[in-house]
Amino acid sequence: MKRFSTLASGAVLSCACATPAFAQSTVTLYGVLDNGFVYQSSSGSNSAIRAVPGGLFATRYGFKGSEDIGGGLHVNFQLEQAFSGQTGAATNPAEAFNRLAYVGLSGGFGEVRFGLQNSPQYDVLQAAMDPSWVKSIASPMNNFNGLIIRANNGISYYTPTYDGLNAKFMVALRDSSNGSGNGIGFYNVVVQYINGPLNVAAGYERGDEPSVGAGGSYTLAGGAAAGPQARY
Repeated sequence: MKRFSTLASGAVLSCACATPAFAQSTVTLYGVLDNGFVYQSSSGSNSAIRAVPGGLFATRYGFKGSEDIGGGLHVNFQLEQAFSGQTGAATNPAEAFNRLAYVGLSGGFGEVRFGLQNSPQYDVLQAAMDPSWVKSIASPMNNFNGLIIRANNGISYYTPTYDGLNAKFMVALRDSSNGSGNGIGFYNVVVQYINGPLNVAAGYERGDEPSVGAGGSYTLAGGAAAGPQARY
């Protein structure tokens, strides 16, 4: 029987820089590079040290930007690609941006997004329960591994926050690659309430396509912070 143990986690490098494209515009280049190595031992003589990418974080780079078009409105976009920090190869060579690729509009009405994007439920839970987005062994997010993380052809609406209450809605439409039907392959609704240290969210999601999951699921999560500590 082989046993695996981590000898060193390697180096994690992240960067983010914002440069003004125009007087009312910003574009941010960001990324995370996580490389490491592990020591693999066995009862025989085949022990070895191996290089591993993404030991703690998902190695990725991305661009996000916003342009003020007047009247309190902003046009936003975000593109994000995952790749191997050991070889430089894209996680999925068939996709130029396999994690995020959306454009949207925000203002006093809230925000709408179109394209490949995270599900609202995942965004709410991950930000509230694992602010470092590490998804480590001890992360509370491991209790929600069944969640759909992101979907193609997404259309989402994020409401403004009223007295601590906000809601997020998303549908993912089918296209020619995933068959016929009523046109909706996935939908997700999340309601969140934040009041001081209290953060409570409830959501429902349903996927009708094999690529995004099947059936429906409910999620209820909450947390409370007291000083520098948080309880979930």
